[in-house]
Amino acid sequence: MIGKKKIIIGILIIVCGIGFVSYKKIEGSKITVKTEKIRTGTLNQKIILEGTVVPEKQTSIFATVPIGVDRVLVTPGAIVKVGTPIFSFTGETKLEMEKQLEDLKVEVNTSEAVVSNLNREESNLNYESELLKQQLKVNKELLDQNAISSIEVFKSQTMANRVESNYQDIKAKKKIEEQKFKILLEKQKELKTKFTIVDNTFIAPIDGIITEIAVKDGNMINKGAKLFTISEEGNYRIKMEAPLHMVNILKAGDIAMVKDISNENSKIYSGKIKGVSSVARLDKKQERVIDVEVELNDSRGLNPGFLTQVELEAGESSNAKLVDSFSVVEENGEYFVFVVINNTAEKVPVKIGVKTISKYEILNLEEGTEIIVNPFKVKQGQKLRVENDSRDIFSN
Repeated sequence: MIGKKKIIIGILIIVCGIGFVSYKKIEGSKITVKTEKIRTGTLNQKIILEGTVVPEKQTSIFATVPIGVDRVLVTPGAIVKVGTPIFSFTGETKLEMEKQLEDLKVEVNTSEAVVSNLNREESNLNYESELLKQQLKVNKELLDQNAISSIEVFKSQTMANRVESNYQDIKAKKKIEEQKFKILLEKQKELKTKFTIVDNTFIAPIDGIITEIAVKDGNMINKGAKLFTISEEGNYRIKMEAPLHMVNILKAGDIAMVKDISNENSKIYSGKIKGVSSVARLDKKQERVIDVEVELNDSRGLNPGFLTQVELEAGESSNAKLVDSFSVVEENGEYFVFVVINNTAEKVPVKIGVKTISKYEILNLEEGTEIIVNPFKVKQGQKLRVENDSRDIFSN
């Protein structure tokens, strides 16, 4: 009996020990955090937005004849010079253009023969018409002298009129045929030029950067289809989206400093705001934004499509609800803060307005909302121990 009591007591001790350890473990899983309150203030520091490099001017090249692309020889982003090969063409394309040239040659020769015949006919009718006019003049003089009858004059007049009418008809017909012949010659010249291109490779028409390739290896392209787009190298601007409420903050002429964040390029590009749209639109997140463009003093070294960080020396934004930038978490383009509810971390999405290096403007939370400071180790639903009562973010 005593042995059984010892066993029961031992089990109770073990269970209590396990419970105590578990409790300690749970207590130990809590992390200590600090909080701050969202406060209204004036944001008069430099504003930071993200922008994309876009060409100032782009030239799109279209197919002027149906073609078959054998190989695409460049990729978007390639820097090319005048004469750089862009495409090579299939043998079928060359054969098709050779057939077009041969058919056009027949049309040109036929049209040339028609014009030549009309020239001779016009010349003969003109000569005949002049003779008949002279004969009519003589006959009229003879009629005045009663040397011939009026019937003879009438016959002479009728013949002269008929030949003159034929002459004018031939002149008009020849003019039309000459226009047709001229058009055919221009078409033949243009097709010969195109054939010279297709017989080799399609080349870049200007120095620049290929911003788009609209075809792939082996594609058959219809006349008028886009082949590629090229922009002049180094002639770029920055396009940005800004929250709608910044429409009265940003203005044309404001200084802008641009940093390339697409690669390790640490160069800073200077410029200024070129324009601010006064009309809002919805972005991919269905939020209302305005378009802002920055022109650069020198954009060499950037490429179209590169992402940039744009620092703007804009006017101040008053009555902004602010938090420290390090209290906001960014994930896949979305922004979040953590609040404390019943000593538990709750992840809350937020909409960001103006951003500076040290402060973010919060658009969708009330002033006084308590958020966790520097919450990058905090997880959703995690138990917390708040070290202090909320501090004023402007107290330091």
